Amino acid sequence: MFLCVKVYVTNPDKTPKEGIQLELVETAERDLNQQNPEQSTDSNGLVKFSINTGKHSTGLKIKVRTKDSRISQDRQGENEMEAYPYNPKAGSKNYLHIHVTNRMVEVGETVRFTLHPGDPAAGNQQFTYMILSKGHIVTVGRYTRSDNSQIVRNIKITKDMVPSFRFVAYYHVGSDEVVSDSVWVDVKDRAASSTTGAKPTHYGALPRIPSTPSPHFPVSRCD
Repeated sequence: MFLCVKVYVTNPDKTPKEGIQLELVETAERDLNQQNPEQSTDSNGLVKFSINTGKHSTGLKIKVRTKDSRISQDRQGENEMEAYPYNPKAGSKNYLHIHVTNRMVEVGETVRFTLHPGDPAAGNQQFTYMILSKGHIVTVGRYTRSDNSQIVRNIKITKDMVPSFRFVAYYHVGSDEVVSDSVWVDVKDRAASSTTGAKPTHYGALPRIPSTPSPHFPVSRCD
């Protein structure tokens, strides 16, 4: 599987910074340069890197640095994180991965969520999924998987999901294990943004780099 790393770059006043070049400068993967050429942040201050991980990887240290030609090397912003593989309970090999086609959507669009259970033994499990936004449950659904196929749910985006929502799915294994995953999706309300402007969404939980006026950014893995 691959690890998705999302970086959010801001100005000193915490507004998103567009057009900043970023590079991965440290990771354990050998084919880093081939996988991740330098990339620039989009209008929301975001950029995403994908790193292929080894089957037996026990952890991965990742460092990201800006590459702005207007700033000297010693003033470039940088941040780092460590990622560790998920360890199922008692080595059961149960896990759930959710793939979403688009993490920035608009009201009225339909988004596809694909659930990938990791263990064929989960073939006859009942999966529960829910959408959470602004501290409330927007919708709940259930699906019984009768074979080893993937589960696909198409969700229409409504105003109740603005400005963002989390899609959560889980299933039970016996009475002592719950297997779950979730993904975060940003929602743009075109009518609201045309009059008030969209507020930036902050990603990750790592501290920002206290270097001014260099760009600031947290680093986080994608859900």
